Amino acid sequence: MHINNGFYYSNGQPVLDRFLNILSTPELSLHAKISSAPVLFIHLKIVDYNATGGSFELAYHFLKPYFPCGRIKYHEVVFDITTTAKAHGYQRGIHTMVHALKNQGKWDHVVIGISNHMDNDNGNPFAGYEGKKKYIAAPVDNFLEIILKPWQGLIDHTSESYL
Repeated sequence: MHINNGFYYSNGQPVLDRFLNILSTPELSLHAKISSAPVLFIHLKIVDYNATGGSFELAYHFLKPYFPCGRIKYHEVVFDITTTAKAHGYQRGIHTMVHALKNQGKWDHVVIGISNHMDNDNGNPFAGYEGKKKYIAAPVDNFLEIILKPWQGLIDHTSESYL
C-alpha cells in the first residue's frame, strides 16, 4: 500500500511516491503583513497517534515566520481518557497548562486541532486504550466535553478561538 499523497492514476497508483521537497525560504510580498497578535496552536492527539508531518503541525510551521518575537506557540497534548482516573488526570494537567499559558499573557487567537481515529462501527472518536492497547471509542458529546472543557478558561480570554 502506498502513502496517500493526494493524486492518483486511474489504476489507483499514486502519481508521486513521496512528498515534494521544497527548497526555499518564505518570502513576503509587498502586501504581506506580519502579525503581532499572539496565536496559540494546541494539538490534542490520542495516545500513540503518529501525526508526524500532519497538517496541523505543518500549518504552525508554515505560519511561524510571519509572527515576530515568538508570538505564535505550539503545544502538543497527548490524551487517553478511557477511565475516570485517566480523564481526571488529563483535566488536572490541562488546568495546570491553562494557568501557565494565561500567565504568559493574552492569547488573541487559540487554534485547537484534534488528531484521532474513529470507530468504523459507530463513528465515535477513540478516547484511548483499554487493556492491551485496544482503542476504545466514546460518544462524541462525552468525548468533546472531557477533551475541551478544561480549555474553557483560556478560550474565554481570547478574541477568537477555532476548532
